[in-house]
Amino acid sequence: MLIFSGSWLTITVVGYRVGKKLEARSGFKSKHLWLSLWATSLPIAIILLHQLGNGNLGPKSPQERCHGYCRYHGYQSSSTSPQNSGGQTCSCLGQYGAVEIIKPIDQLPR
Repeated sequence: MLIFSGSWLTITVVGYRVGKKLEARSGFKSKHLWLSLWATSLPIAIILLHQLGNGNLGPKSPQERCHGYCRYHGYQSSSTSPQNSGGQTCSCLGQYGAVEIIKPIDQLPR
């Protein structure tokens, strides 16, 4: 929280000072427009890249798809076969950890 507040304060002060300098000159300058667009787009791009890196955006992994499928159908847990085992399967586990259903990952909803 401290880093966010410090960054926000720094960006606000720098933006204010740059704006005051640019305000002294009259007329429309395309440089001001591009500076404004860049300053607006950069934080949005950083947030999107961060979320993409976390896995919050983009396609779900086979493990996430398996987990979602099993939880939706009322199973307690799920497991997937190792990636180097050949065929990818999703196993839905019951209350005591026993496999109750096995389904190929390719047949799970995306």
